[in-house]
Amino acid sequence: MPGLKREDETYGEPVTVEQIGAALAALGLYDGVNNTAEREAEAARLGGPDAYPVRMVNALLGAVQTEAMLADAVELDEEARHAAGPPPVELAAAERNGDLMPELAARLAAYGAG
Repeated sequence: MPGLKREDETYGEPVTVEQIGAALAALGLYDGVNNTAEREAEAARLGGPDAYPVRMVNALLGAVQTEAMLADAVELDEEARHAAGPPPVELAAAERNGDLMPELAARLAAYGAG
């Protein structure tokens, strides 16, 4: 899949709150200034510096889950659906089983090969 890392590539360091804020802004879901002062103020409001990244990641995850549900509702023929990748419901099942990353990598590999 062009633009996405392959399963054999390492992912490196965890994303930063700056990157999460930028991702939310790119989706039109964040209108803050995404600077140190804003992050420190929000962290203090939420109860500490560890709470802010959790809040940001959860906001991004919620946005992506919503988009996935909307995308899954689009009517596609079988070939187009297969080319688009595994349905969010299948990925959610993998997450519940605690095998999200290996399961995701396997499913993406299967869809890419198909």
